[in-house]
Amino acid sequence: MKKPILFLICMLAILGLVITGCGEAIPIRLKGKVSGINGTKVALVNFNNTLVYDSVIVENNGFQFTKSVPADDFYVIKFLNNKSYQDEKHQMVGWRADCSVYLSAKSDYVFKANGRDDILYNAYTITSDNYDQRMLSELNADLSKGIKPLIKEHKMVSWRADSLKSNGTEKEYIRYKDTIAAFEEKIYNVRRIPVHQFIKRNRKTLVAPYLIGQMNDYFTNYNFYQDIIDKLDPKIKSSIPAKRALESLKISENLHLGGVAPTVYGQNVQGEKVNYDFTKNKYTLISFWASYNSTSRKQRNKLEPIYKTYKTKGFDILAVSVDNVKEWWVNATILDKIQWPNISESTSKDESKNIQNYQATTLPLNFLIDKEGKIVARDIDLDSLSVWLQKKM
Repeated sequence: MKKPILFLICMLAILGLVITGCGEAIPIRLKGKVSGINGTKVALVNFNNTLVYDSVIVENNGFQFTKSVPADDFYVIKFLNNKSYQDEKHQMVGWRADCSVYLSAKSDYVFKANGRDDILYNAYTITSDNYDQRMLSELNADLSKGIKPLIKEHKMVSWRADSLKSNGTEKEYIRYKDTIAAFEEKIYNVRRIPVHQFIKRNRKTLVAPYLIGQMNDYFTNYNFYQDIIDKLDPKIKSSIPAKRALESLKISENLHLGGVAPTVYGQNVQGEKVNYDFTKNKYTLISFWASYNSTSRKQRNKLEPIYKTYKTKGFDILAVSVDNVKEWWVNATILDKIQWPNISESTSKDESKNIQNYQATTLPLNFLIDKEGKIVARDIDLDSLSVWLQKKM
């Protein structure tokens, strides 16, 4: 009977429910010195926001985690405050923020922030004698200079959208979600160059592979990231963050021109599972869209004449919605009168296989697939698509 009990303890440890007696769990040696946010909930979660290891409330301008984590690794400090407040001209429905940290059993950490805005706009500091955390802090300080104004605007729009989600109309919410997507793209573009420079210069820190695992431009920079991983310091290259980065990169391996397109998952609006077969047509355009993204929805007007011209010649379109709310996707489908195959997983971004497999983090996004299931083009302009099909068909 001992083996089943030991197995259960180990499984609970993996799930973050029991963190001693199996593996090398380490105590969390992190304190927080923060002002003006008493009553705010603070949680320590794993790097991909799926497991909670400790959760406390800010009291007397401070907090301290007292439990343990499985191992030295990157984690996220999550702040959540549901109290509404006035910020400039907007009434905000609470606030939340995620802050990355690298925790090691051998080091102590102090999180410092002078008020809510320091946390929201990346002006907080995390001091430690740990080398990797120091490198992460230096990068965050450098990045905050360029993206702080964008982050501020993004959060204001996001909070307004959250308010409209429960109290406004779907039309208003969609308009704000479109604006949010535009800000996220701007923030990413501003962040991308300094991150690329950092990982090129710093191949002896775990922060380099950690950052690679967080990027979403593998399609255009696959060889760049692969080269960085190949040339990492041997000790870093064998680390868990490096293995995660390589795994993320491998997911995108088939997204190269000529690569075999990953399986597309989802159901149609009738709730029937769809197993799309690329071999039935000469070319298929996978078009990623969402009800809240007006740019991707407007593409239908250009796609319709292309579809009508070439559907009898072996061309098809597979619309793949990344909506997490089925009702909104179905309503948009009816409103836009989509005529071609149209599917959705109707699940969150973190759980969506389509988003992960196709790196569909920005919209609109399309992939042109041939009869063999291989990628012919990515993000092809629709005018160029029409000309291309005219030549090929």
